Amino acid sequence: MSAPSIGVTASSARHVAREIVRRLYPLHAEAVQHAAEITALRQAEEDARRSAVEAVTRSLPGSVVQELHRRTRRSA
Repeated sequence: MSAPSIGVTASSARHVAREIVRRLYPLHAEAVQHAAEITALRQAEEDARRSAVEAVTRSLPGSVVQELHRRTRRSA
């Protein structure tokens, strides 16, 4: 997605605001929709992994599941 460039020759602040909304809102709405789709996909993948782990855990008496979270450390 590219960042739009806006140049407006306007007679009022209202006109500038209208042009910004007209030109940027569709791109913003598209980006929000894309982010929602990615979030839903990641959540579905996580749910599927949890379901698989739960199925395996149920089939192995006495098994224990521990969640580990990976972290990335940044050096300064």
